[in-house]
Amino acid sequence: MLPIANKTACSANDAIIKLLMPLKRWVKTLTFDNGREFGG
Repeated sequence: MLPIANKTACSANDAIIKLLMPLKRWVKTLTFDNGREFGG
C-alpha cells in the first residue's frame, strides 16, 4: 500500500501506477468492481 496525497482520482491513479510498474510485464488490464455486496 502507498499513502496518497488526497482523495482524488489523480492521486489514486498515480499510486496504482507506481505499485504496478514492477509488474507491467504481466499486468495488462485492471478491473474495479464498485459493488457493495462485500462492504461493511
